[in-house]
Amino acid sequence: ISASWNIAKSTVQKDVKSFIFGSGPGTYQYQYALHRNVALNNTPFWNLRFSQAYNVFLTYLVSWGFLGTALLVLFFLLALTLILKLLLRKSDLSDKPEVWGTAIGLIYLSFSLLFYPQNLVVLFSFFGFLGLFVAQTAIGGEQYRSLSVAGSPTKTLAFSLAMMVLILLVVALFYMNIQRYLGAIYFAQGAKIANATGDIEKAFPVLLAGLDYDPKNDVYLQTLATGLLLKANNVLGRTDLSQADAQTQLAGNVGTAVQMARRATQVNPINAMNWLGLARVYENII
Repeated sequence: ISASWNIAKSTVQKDVKSFIFGSGPGTYQYQYALHRNVALNNTPFWNLRFSQAYNVFLTYLVSWGFLGTALLVLFFLLALTLILKLLLRKSDLSDKPEVWGTAIGLIYLSFSLLFYPQNLVVLFSFFGFLGLFVAQTAIGGEQYRSLSVAGSPTKTLAFSLAMMVLILLVVALFYMNIQRYLGAIYFAQGAKIANATGDIEKAFPVLLAGLDYDPKNDVYLQTLATGLLLKANNVLGRTDLSQADAQTQLAGNVGTAVQMARRATQVNPINAMNWLGLARVYENII
């Protein structure tokens, strides 16, 4: 926990923006690489990057800053207060073991987020259990509230517009995620072909299809840059090409490899591995 705390402290002390808003969602691994103990460079873990801290709060302190973390802590405190308040107030819950089971599950998940790294299953379970608990304790009508916009044309119009915007936003996010999912499928297939056969010429079109679906994925760009260098090396070893054709293919592969590696640094400039990949491309050219 001390290592996670030191990384979080170094991140928020960088500037005012990092203190308030953090380094940005999903950027813990970059802050870890930047602020980790230099003694790790002399160990087998020198190239290992952690994407999360010791617990969810230290992770979000890095990526969301004090503002986001404070809101998260406030939410958890309000949720736990609601749980204890309802359990103590409801005298008729003694014959409802399912409510107590849900409450115990919520408390367990809360401590899991405090003492273990986060994951989608734990977060989904926490919010699911929280909604289930509220629904279970609201039986009887005292906790339900209704809102009607039917009596006001202005409210009806505003509600309709808001729902349209929400639906469009959901559709756009769904489309983007489908694109990324298809890109991941093609990329995994291309990597499988390359690892199984060692034939980069056969695997490259499949890897390129993955990039077409997700053109801003720096990992794909790095991999394709490496693949293009391998193709360039294959050209050098071929004897069935004329000198002019070999030079043309070699220049094309090397030039595209440089473009891919540079695009990776432009897509995600805070990832040091992208700059290292670009340096390796130039090194191979020399």
